[in-house]
Amino acid sequence: YRVKAPDAKYTKRGISQAIASIYDPMGWVCPLLLPLRLFLQRLWDEMLEWDTPLPDKLAYEWENLAKQINLSKNIPRAIRPSPNNEYLLVTCTDSSSTSVGIAIYIVPENQSSATLLFAKSKLHSRSTSITIPKAEFSALSKGVTNTLNTLRELKSSVSIKQVIFLSDSEIALAWIKTKPERKTTGTFVHNRIKQILTESDLIREQGATPYFGYINTKDNPADIATRGATG
Repeated sequence: YRVKAPDAKYTKRGISQAIASIYDPMGWVCPLLLPLRLFLQRLWDEMLEWDTPLPDKLAYEWENLAKQINLSKNIPRAIRPSPNNEYLLVTCTDSSSTSVGIAIYIVPENQSSATLLFAKSKLHSRSTSITIPKAEFSALSKGVTNTLNTLRELKSSVSIKQVIFLSDSEIALAWIKTKPERKTTGTFVHNRIKQILTESDLIREQGATPYFGYINTKDNPADIATRGATG
């Protein structure tokens, strides 16, 4: 993976193009891209014009960020499912004050090995502010949606009987379990409860049983997608 802004002088336009040019459809390097996206978000906060050269301090910061992702790694991606095996999907979700993270793994039944299939990191909208529990619940709802899509893609080649969703937010998990009324939690949570329950039924229609459980923050692989990493 390489990051190169096309302009002699760094601009918001050039940096936006540089970030968009990184091909990562499966999200495997999303922890590395998160600091770049947060930097671009800051440029919007600075209200810089598209083609205005960055101030020296910001240009220096961008150079350092870009160097951190200039790396080359081999990522094993071949997955050869055995027709005699059954598998489960494990989806971990997390949220921070800036972003949500999702990591979807495929695990052979009765084995401890796991393969990362898909990951995603998404910045929160700056136009609205939500509490951390609601952000965690938003991450969980996005995890269910992406897992349903993954399950549909794998259906023809892999037998998946269970889908496990793991969150480190006990409040988010309690909302799924108790299904509180709209007047208790508000529209934001109520709508996502409906979405999660609907998509859980669609997962069952694919022949898999969904489960929701707790994972400790220090063990949550989705955590790195919400705080970023360096190469």
